[in-house]
Amino acid sequence: MIAERATVVGIEGDQALVRVAAAGDCGACAARRACVLGAVGDADGPRLRVLRVANTMGAAEGDEVALGIADSALPTAALLAYLLPLAGVLGGAALAAATAAGDALVALGAGLGGSAGIVVARRLSARYTAQLAPRIEARTTR
Repeated sequence: MIAERATVVGIEGDQALVRVAAAGDCGACAARRACVLGAVGDADGPRLRVLRVANTMGAAEGDEVALGIADSALPTAALLAYLLPLAGVLGGAALAAATAAGDALVALGAGLGGSAGIVVARRLSARYTAQLAPRIEARTTR
């Protein structure tokens, strides 16, 4: 379980709005700009991100909570975000090259294959939304 501390800043129905502050090692992470938490320190200080999560613990505004993402979510997200589009690019280029097409058609095949990979990844990600989304694991203060 990957966990991060957050503060509940609002409640909307069964959803909690939580503010996530920068973690100590976010600045050293290579994926800091693309991270779902987006909690990166910069010249103006730490950036804060407000996320909407299911309020399964009955947290109230002002509560400190622990947000968690399952360890299995990272490989799944990486497969969806990177591997499927890359496979589409390579497959499209290989298919076009196998037909003895010119370079322009191979590039077009790669583009179409990459686009198809992105579409497939987006459709599959809808199936994994609950697994990939952060959730409140515990209230740390009341």
